[in-house]
Amino acid sequence: ASLDPPASRAETRVGGTLVGQTHWTKAGSPYIVIEDIDVPAGSALTIDSGVVVRFKPNLADQKGLRPFDLELAVRGTLTATGADGDSVYFTSDAVDVNRGDWWGIIVPDAGGKVFLDRVVIEFGNEGIAVDKGEVNLTRSQVRSCNLSGIKIQQGTGRITRTLVTDIGNFGGT
Repeated sequence: ASLDPPASRAETRVGGTLVGQTHWTKAGSPYIVIEDIDVPAGSALTIDSGVVVRFKPNLADQKGLRPFDLELAVRGTLTATGADGDSVYFTSDAVDVNRGDWWGIIVPDAGGKVFLDRVVIEFGNEGIAVDKGEVNLTRSQVRSCNLSGIKIQQGTGRITRTLVTDIGNFGGT
């Protein structure tokens, strides 16, 4: 199965605080992130298989948890479920992609929960950073990130059948 994002269909620009239940479908993909995304406590973002989420590179929006790059901060719940041969992608929107084009998925609070199955996270500074909260990552890939692939500080994580490659400033693993 190919690991390259599928060809573009539509385009949906997204950013800001996603209050309530938000559902991103393949028909709206790719989702182009133009400002930090925050999923607050009590809210949920659900992403279907085949969806591509592209973050505008190196946008110093001076907002959010990491003011010099775009991020997806999850204080509520994020569920992204791909399918065999139809993964969910979190990636850069740059023409020439590089490690660190966007920040990554951040779980800053104890109530944050991230459930990812058959996803690809690439070209961030940190693929997933769990400051508190929890992450469940299954049958996925985290690759080509600048600082770390998966970082869990005070939260919890369950990572199974996931490949982490090409991490660090020097391309080490």
